[in-house]
Amino acid sequence: DYANLSKKYKDKHPDIIRLKAEIDQLNESIKKEIKKLNNAIDLKIIKGLPYRAEARRHKFLISQFYTFEESTRRSLFQRTINIFASFVL
Repeated sequence: DYANLSKKYKDKHPDIIRLKAEIDQLNESIKKEIKKLNNAIDLKIIKGLPYRAEARRHKFLISQFYTFEESTRRSLFQRTINIFASFVL
């Protein structure tokens, strides 16, 4: 959604601002969940308990976070290229 809207609108457009806020909130939620999982894993390691389920969830969240970050970065990079191209051409 963000990638499509960012091609049409500038950074100050209300829809872009709203989506950026949603993206930031989602990123913070994922970071908090990862931190909670890290703490749970640490405690289980200390207690000598199995932590496979938490480790799987941690791996999944990390991959989702970085995939999302990369797609957002690519979208911003493409937008920068398009703006630059409009000045050059």
